[in-house]
Amino acid sequence: MDSRLGTAHPAEGLLARNALYNFLGQATPLLVAVVSIPYVVHGLGPERFGLLSLAWVVLGYFTIFDLGLGRATTKFVADSLATGDYERARGVLWASLMCQLVFGTAGGILLFTATPLLVDRILNVPQVLRPEAHKTFLSLSLGLPVVAISSSLYGALEGGQRFALVNAVRVPASSGTYLIPALGVALHADLPMIILFLVLWRAAIAFLLFYINLRIHGNPHPLKPGLLLFRELLGFGLWVTVSNVINPLLVYLDRFVLAATLPVLAVGYYVVPSEAVSRLAVVPASVAAALFPVFSQLATRGSKEAAGLLMLRAMRIVGVLLGPVVLVIVVFSGYIMDVWLGPEFAQHSAPVLSVLALGVLVNALAYAPYALLQGYGRADLTAKFHLLELPLHAGITIALVSKVGAIGAAYAWTLRVSLDALLLTWAALRLTTRTGALATARRAALAAVSLGGAGVLVEWTRRTFLWERPPFVAGLLMAAVVLVVGYALMERLLLEKDDRAILRFFHGQP
Repeated sequence: MDSRLGTAHPAEGLLARNALYNFLGQATPLLVAVVSIPYVVHGLGPERFGLLSLAWVVLGYFTIFDLGLGRATTKFVADSLATGDYERARGVLWASLMCQLVFGTAGGILLFTATPLLVDRILNVPQVLRPEAHKTFLSLSLGLPVVAISSSLYGALEGGQRFALVNAVRVPASSGTYLIPALGVALHADLPMIILFLVLWRAAIAFLLFYINLRIHGNPHPLKPGLLLFRELLGFGLWVTVSNVINPLLVYLDRFVLAATLPVLAVGYYVVPSEAVSRLAVVPASVAAALFPVFSQLATRGSKEAAGLLMLRAMRIVGVLLGPVVLVIVVFSGYIMDVWLGPEFAQHSAPVLSVLALGVLVNALAYAPYALLQGYGRADLTAKFHLLELPLHAGITIALVSKVGAIGAAYAWTLRVSLDALLLTWAALRLTTRTGALATARRAALAAVSLGGAGVLVEWTRRTFLWERPPFVAGLLMAAVVLVVGYALMERLLLEKDDRAILRFFHGQP
């Protein structure tokens, strides 16, 4: 990679392709879920599907409590490979697996022990379903060590930038989360049997990941990781865990405040557009996952300026990819909600959708500096920023919701992610370099003003011709025109010459 990233380099094409692999790896299971979930809901019924949803939460989010070892494995494997220390890379993997086995087993024992309390006292499970719920949670307890180990195995592959392999495994692994229940419904299996099949599927995936890692990194068994390596992994991972624990509070606090302050109908007016627009995060998340091991290697090599320029380039590219989409959502929010859920829902949710879409765009720009800080081993900074934001976000959310309702929650969330983006970008630039930051800020300001002006023009045209709800095909054509114009503006005003060269790698062009 060019030391100043002044020209597009084949390694940057690999980075672009890795981001594309990540996008496909996350988007494909979402499509599978959209198709299969209605069938599963119909087959299991709403109450059993509720238990299945809890199982998905346990299997999907247990990595929050793995002490950040999956992320730590990625970083330290990438660091080791950057210096050619392959033995240390194997040691990192082996140490991480040992820790994950201990923590995963402890989590499984805890869930096994707590199952009677959860089912009989805490969760509102109907009496007739409690035997199934007991068996469901007991089966889940067997799966927690497997989930924990898989996190580190994925992390080691990502540290070596083997994203094609990672997503070749992740797509069937994640798709199976939705397809196995559908298969179970087709075979008339009960819920505990479906959960057991899910656990066995995760175990098979973990075995496959272990085999792949053995082929790539070699057998780590003879190694005896030193105490210092365990301390490095856990020290970094604990700060990642702090962020992972606080982040759901930051994400879902607004919903709890709405539920406690307003009628439950208002919560629906907020949650539906929030859930829909938040799916756009798959784009920056895919880019950031590919960037994280690269930033770790640049940090090891002391290439501060290269890391800073790469971060700014990633922010510009994410802005181009999402900016026009957000423009369409903001301009056509009322039309989108009207077509999707009807005029009454649109009246309350359209303003919420517009504000949240702007917040999602700002939040998307923060993914690259977040990955840079953690790649440089400063997971403590990201965690401290989240600790700072939590009480501020809580106070502002409560105040705005009490005054203006659901739209107040949208404003509060957008303000919070804007502060987060500013803090992360400021810290990342201080850690690396300010070279190119001012030019990027100017480009971003000009692009934002131009994009906003285009949105105002479209809105004025719509209001002038009193076309509140155009026919469906006409609405699609209008949105397509706005999207094309938006991309033309963003590509022209925000991207630099070398940014365009990198984007061509997505299409396999030289």
